[in-house]
Amino acid sequence: MSLQRDEGLRLTRAGLGGASPRIPAVGPTREMERVPEQVSGVWTAQLRRPFSFESPFPGEEFALLLVVSARDVTADEREALSQALVAQGCRYAVCTGVGASGWDEAIAYAYVMAELERQRPADRLIMATWHYDESLQEVTRFFLHQTAIVDSVPTRRIALVLGGSAEELQELRDALRGIGGSPTMEGC
Repeated sequence: MSLQRDEGLRLTRAGLGGASPRIPAVGPTREMERVPEQVSGVWTAQLRRPFSFESPFPGEEFALLLVVSARDVTADEREALSQALVAQGCRYAVCTGVGASGWDEAIAYAYVMAELERQRPADRLIMATWHYDESLQEVTRFFLHQTAIVDSVPTRRIALVLGGSAEELQELRDALRGIGGSPTMEGC
């Protein structure tokens, strides 16, 4: 997977009542050039600057696969997006790509701060992992089959490409289709 810089997509809430989401049609805009899509039970999208996030599953916990392609993410952008992910229900974050270990740390820090500020229950632990020098297929397999936490198997999953090209989003979607399956309690 090639890593390239790209500019801003903002995710918006989509009514995901059934097995396939109903995503409102929008004209082409700078903020949403790549329409979110559900692939193999995973909600996928590409974030572009300003890197804001709004969960498609309001009030529900989710596992996240974050594929970071943007090479110029600032510390403030990483912190703000990590806080949004934690506040909106991220329970397990699998990070890969540019600066993956920094994303793992930022998400873990956002969780600790939310817990200290009593914005998140202390018993709702967040797991975060980073995957360096692993293929997208290996990371996707981990995301699909190893993201259960002792007290929870995620029923909602989100995969995001941060920055990057349309081809990188398509690679992610193809990897999800190719591996398939659902989270299990293996490894817990």
